[in-house]
Amino acid sequence: MICPPLLQRVWSSDREDRRWSLTFAGWARGALPILRIGALSPRAPSWSTWLALTGALAAAGCGGPSTPIAPADPRAVLNALVSQGAVPALTRLAEEADALDAAVRRLCRNPREIELEMAREAWQEAYLAWRGAAPYMFGPADEVTMKRRLGSWPVNEIVLDHVVASDEFSHMRGADDVRGYAALEFLLYLPVNAEVATADQRCPHLTNVTHEIKDLTAGVWKRWTAEYGYAFVGAGEASSPIPTQDDALALVFAEGMNVTERLLWERIGVPSGFFRGADSLKLETIEAPHAGIAREGLRETLEALRRLAAGADGQPGLAALIVDLDPARASDMVRRAERALAELQPDAEEAAEPLSATLRRQPSRLEGLYRQIQALQDQFAGIAEVLTLPVQTHQDGD
Repeated sequence: MICPPLLQRVWSSDREDRRWSLTFAGWARGALPILRIGALSPRAPSWSTWLALTGALAAAGCGGPSTPIAPADPRAVLNALVSQGAVPALTRLAEEADALDAAVRRLCRNPREIELEMAREAWQEAYLAWRGAAPYMFGPADEVTMKRRLGSWPVNEIVLDHVVASDEFSHMRGADDVRGYAALEFLLYLPVNAEVATADQRCPHLTNVTHEIKDLTAGVWKRWTAEYGYAFVGAGEASSPIPTQDDALALVFAEGMNVTERLLWERIGVPSGFFRGADSLKLETIEAPHAGIAREGLRETLEALRRLAAGADGQPGLAALIVDLDPARASDMVRRAERALAELQPDAEEAAEPLSATLRRQPSRLEGLYRQIQALQDQFAGIAEVLTLPVQTHQDGD
C-alpha cells in the first residue's frame, strides 16, 4: 500500500500495487492490505470514515518522514552516496577488519582469556560494520565476489570442526561455508577458553580467514577511494567507465532490492517460519547466534538503508530524486525505513535476551518489520520504474 498525500489517492493504490508486482516480478510483491478499500463508499466518505482511514494509514506508517525531503539532481545524489554513504561505510569496514585481524593474531601469540575476549569484541565490531556496509556491496565488491566469500551463513559446523582439528582436512579450508564472518564467530565463541580456541589447527585457519577479510575489505575500500568513487560520481562523462548517471543509480537501486530481499527471506522469513508456519522456526539460521547480536546486525543494515533513502548530514538520498515527480512515493520510501527501525526496537524484556529467544517465545515478533521492509523494497522497485533505470538485480550472497 502506498501512503497518499491526499486521501483520494487510496482508491487506486491496489491497482497500482498490482502493476508494480507484474513489472518487478519476484521483487515487488504489493504490500499487505491494511484495510479493504472496496468496503468504503465511492462517494465522499463520512467524517468517521475519514478518521478511520487516517488512523489506519498512520498505523501503517503513513505519517510524514522525520525530516523534509528537498529535491536534488542525480549528480548531487551520486556525490552524496559516495561521500556520505559508501566511503564512510567501507572505511569503517576496512578499519574494523584490520582490528579483528590484529586481535586474532594477538590471541594466537598469547592465548589468554583477555585476548580471547578482545578478539570476540573485535569480531562483533567487524560484523556490525559488515552489516552496515550492505547497500554498497556492488562495483568493486562484486568484482571480488566479496559477499559470497565473506558473508555465507550459517557456517558448516561439522566440516569446520574437522578442518581445524588436523592437517588431514586442510584441503577443505577454502570452502565458503567454513570461512568469512560466520566461521570466525564459531571459532571464537564456541570454545570454552583461550586454550581450546587456539588448539590444533585453529590458529592457522583463524589467521588465514581474518587476513582474507582484511585484504578484501581494504582492497574494496581502496578501489572506491582511489578510482571507483570518482567514476561513480562522474558517470556519463568521458573519463568514467559508467556510461550514464542512470547506470550508476541503477547499481544502487539493484543493491537496495538485493539487500531487502535477503533481509526478508534469510534474516527474517526463514528463521521466523513465516512461510511454513510457527512450527517451522529455523533459529539456527539466525546470523551471529553465538555472539547474540543478530538484532544489532539487522539494525545496522536498516539504518544504512534509511540513510540511503533519506540522505545524511544534510546531503540528499535516493528519495530526493523523485520528490518533485511523486512526493508521496518519496516520503513513503523514507517513512518505511524509519518504521522498520521502529518495529525492530526491542521492549525491556526483549532487550535482555538474544533475538532467537524472542522468536522462540513469540514467532510472529518480526511480522511488522517484515511488512515495512517489504514496502520499502516495493519503493526501491517503484522509484526505479518511474525513473526508468536499467536495473538488473542479482544475488551474490546478498
